[in-house]
Amino acid sequence: MKKSFIEIHKPIDPHLRRWMFFVDGENFTIRAQKVAKGKGITLHDGAAYRKDIFVWVPGIKPTRTLTNTADAPMKVQDHAIRSYYYTSLTGDEPEVLSVKQALWSLGFHPEVFKKVERTIRLRV
Repeated sequence: MKKSFIEIHKPIDPHLRRWMFFVDGENFTIRAQKVAKGKGITLHDGAAYRKDIFVWVPGIKPTRTLTNTADAPMKVQDHAIRSYYYTSLTGDEPEVLSVKQALWSLGFHPEVFKKVERTIRLRV
């Protein structure tokens, strides 16, 4: 008898709670930059970081639980249904699309907003 080519996974416990992950990207990035600076770590623009726009931990899927949930009072599934990353930037449409693509590649559903550049007028 042939083995099936379909991989059968252990069913998800229906009693586990489903969850989603939301990241306030601007706040997270500002804090990460301060922590890195305080520890003497230099962050370089790349797949997981763009100065003042976004930061994430390379190799960590954003839909995976980040803590041990074994002792949690409410049991949750190991993976989030979805993960969102909210951020904004000043730049043109290609820059916005570039950030969206980078966040999508990290495993997020990106929500990227374009900031309006403010000009300050001084009255003399």
